Amino acid sequence: MARRTLPLLAVLLLALIFAPGLAAQAAGEPGPAPSSGGDAVLYAAVAEALLARDYAAATSALEALSRDWPSSPYLVKAEALVQRYGKKRDNSGLVTFYMGGLASGLGASALIPTSLGANLSDPAALGALYLAGAGSGMLASWLMSRDGDFTLAQDLWIESIEGLSLLNWTSLYSAWVPDTSPAAYDPSYVPAVIPTRDRVMAAGSLGFMVGSRALVWSLVRDQKPWLGRVVMATQASAWAAFYSGMIQGEILQISDQRIVTTVNMAASDLSYIGGALLWNDLGWGAFRSGLVTVGGISGVLVAVSLNMIADGLAPGLDNRLKSGFNIAGALAGQALAVWFTRSFENEVQPPPGLRFGLAPAFQAGRPALALNLGLSY
Repeated sequence: MARRTLPLLAVLLLALIFAPGLAAQAAGEPGPAPSSGGDAVLYAAVAEALLARDYAAATSALEALSRDWPSSPYLVKAEALVQRYGKKRDNSGLVTFYMGGLASGLGASALIPTSLGANLSDPAALGALYLAGAGSGMLASWLMSRDGDFTLAQDLWIESIEGLSLLNWTSLYSAWVPDTSPAAYDPSYVPAVIPTRDRVMAAGSLGFMVGSRALVWSLVRDQKPWLGRVVMATQASAWAAFYSGMIQGEILQISDQRIVTTVNMAASDLSYIGGALLWNDLGWGAFRSGLVTVGGISGVLVAVSLNMIADGLAPGLDNRLKSGFNIAGALAGQALAVWFTRSFENEVQPPPGLRFGLAPAFQAGRPALALNLGLSY
């Protein structure tokens, strides 16, 4: 008897569960709205927002699609788009940022005693100081990068400006305030009291190193900078210093190091800014800028090798001539790299404007150069 009552009880229980819903539908209670084109509109909104990297708008459109059309086939497609192209935490700059923080912490631990005039020689004290500096650098890096993304572009802005500011200070101060103490001529000389010049150098280096790092981090922490821009700026700065140093030191043979250093730093700084601004019109990716630098280095290596061969065949060549050949090799290598990477996809599309350039041309079987002038849109 008990076995027969179990199925009856189960049927009764199911009827009690589903009867209210069936009655409501019979009474005309509205169910899910059928697709009327609005789900397609929201799906398109999700796709457009992802393309524009507006992840908040993409999430909002997806939530509306899920709420209003839970059974729409567009919901499945939109969720797949968000899963593939939606915002994911980008920590591509963390490794280099931690390395930079570690180096800055160690540098600060070495500069602080000198800037205070303390001449530490106790190994135990130095070891404890370096340990504290390394730990502080790592802790600061963790605190500065624990919230949100930390991209490689963000870190390259931080590292490059920190390095450039530190190079400016040490180079210009050393050139304009030369070291006249016995330590400049005898490396084994250890002064009893640290000279004022060295204390100022250490204090300035500490300030530029830590200050620039903190300032640039505060400027880029909530930004999403393009990697190609900072790569182009950094490489433009380095090449400007190379060309300026070669022209002044080897070709013009300027002996006043104050002039050479000042012009070098000015050229490097202005090229850093100019490269960042030029990127607005070029939109190159980091890969293309890197290959242009590889082309320039290759051109220099070829020129140096040819100079060595020429020295062996005809000794006594003027150094100015060889330096000029090295510069020409660098320029030729960079120009060829620009030409061979012309089909590379840009990181961003350059804005409309007037474009011009030189390109190889062939007329009647003779090579020539043609000037290309046109409007891009």
